Amino acid sequence: MKVVIVGAGPSGLATLKYLLSVPKFFDTEPIEVICVEKTGNYGGAFTNLTYEDLVSSKYLTAFSDFRFPAGCPDFPTARDVVDYFRRYVHHHNLKDFILVSTEVLSIQRQGNGHAVTVRTANGLVETVECDAVAICSGLHNIPNIPEVEGIELAKKQFHSSAYSGRADFSRGNHVTILGAGETAFDLAYQAVTSDAKSVTLCHSDGFFCGPKPLLWGYYNLWIKFTQTFISGTPRGPDQWVGRPPKARDHVDAIFFNKSQRAIPYIAKEWRSEALWNRIRAFFVRLPHRPTGDKFIAVAPWPKRITNEGFFEFRDNGSPEYERIKDKKIPADVVVFATGYKRVVKFLDAAYPQPGDVDVRGIYHHDDVTVAFIGFMRPSLGAIPPLAELQAQLWILRLLQSRNPSLVPLSAAPGPSPFPRSIPAYELDYSLHARNGRNFAQLKGGVDHEAYAYQLALDMEAAPKLGYVLSWGPSFFRTWAMGPNFNTKFRLVGPWKDEK
Repeated sequence: MKVVIVGAGPSGLATLKYLLSVPKFFDTEPIEVICVEKTGNYGGAFTNLTYEDLVSSKYLTAFSDFRFPAGCPDFPTARDVVDYFRRYVHHHNLKDFILVSTEVLSIQRQGNGHAVTVRTANGLVETVECDAVAICSGLHNIPNIPEVEGIELAKKQFHSSAYSGRADFSRGNHVTILGAGETAFDLAYQAVTSDAKSVTLCHSDGFFCGPKPLLWGYYNLWIKFTQTFISGTPRGPDQWVGRPPKARDHVDAIFFNKSQRAIPYIAKEWRSEALWNRIRAFFVRLPHRPTGDKFIAVAPWPKRITNEGFFEFRDNGSPEYERIKDKKIPADVVVFATGYKRVVKFLDAAYPQPGDVDVRGIYHHDDVTVAFIGFMRPSLGAIPPLAELQAQLWILRLLQSRNPSLVPLSAAPGPSPFPRSIPAYELDYSLHARNGRNFAQLKGGVDHEAYAYQLALDMEAAPKLGYVLSWGPSFFRTWAMGPNFNTKFRLVGPWKDEK
């Protein structure tokens, strides 16, 4: 079998590692693998980040069999993460299988296989034939830029993908960020700590800067009670504005925004001075980062830019609209932090797109030879560990499609090959559609823990409680109470590796 992987970011590297490891876990021939990466580096989008740090912990971001260094901070910088991926390549001897500076121009069906046309580092156009394709390129290809009436009147406008640093905001400019995700918050922080004259962040229907969601109903109440007790507001820590509409104000319908550096600049104008909040703050007070005389204004989505070059905002009935509706915000610098389209542009029309696949968001049930690894997005969590589990499940199903009787080397004799594993069952892992917003469909939104556990169940890689307890109380405590280590799904199942 020959497989082409597109992209050498975390998803591509994990897929490459497991494809090369197949003979270690299955009684079958080695797989011929080529991984093509259009940039000159490993690490994907992490290599191009201009922000100072990340919002996922090293424990949650790491792969199952390779740790971050002990001295690395809990929340590593982008440079730390890129270094981690490079060491992962070296540790697993992946370098010789990766072709950098090689861009995929098109992928077309050819018989029962695929033809991948690439432009190599020296400019040659070549076609590689293969049996299966793993698309691990992510969605950072086609920016999503919604229409804003009069946007051509802005002095300067660009998508967040084109951001190169604080100099983009320039001294004395009024900066408006369109979007309320983590990228938008990071850019708002960059802007407010630059020489910009003012910073305004616009959202379409609210945001939630909050902690970890687990069981939907119970934790929806728990999170809001805890947040109110800690910081006076039921949303994220110190988030006093930008509340989602009531019909969508639930953890199962929200992408949690874990970027916190902009929050003090937003909260500054909105913190409650009510007696009840002052009493609460007497017992529990969050430390507030000093912001000086700078702040970030919050506004609804713009209705248009007027002929005079000022923003006019939509009346969504929110407190932020009432506060900003009469202010004149010049459209000096407008940044679209609005994400990317769920489209892979180099795929022929005969192929599904990420939103079309129906097996755990990885492949279509009619064709296991085309996989999308790393396209499901956790509401709160990290893509790399989910991509690792996706790669494990896809490779298992790909091997089984060619040899239904294939038995992993870790299987036990008898009718039940994995007697220490929990039998598969269905979990509720997707975000739910509420108030007209379906993040499961729009962004592949999932709950990290539930989705990871579902993939493990599908592979019979989730160990039974008794087996975990047999390793002793310290082991059980780490397994049960630690972050969602993918390592806990290497105890049993086809990819079992106790080391």
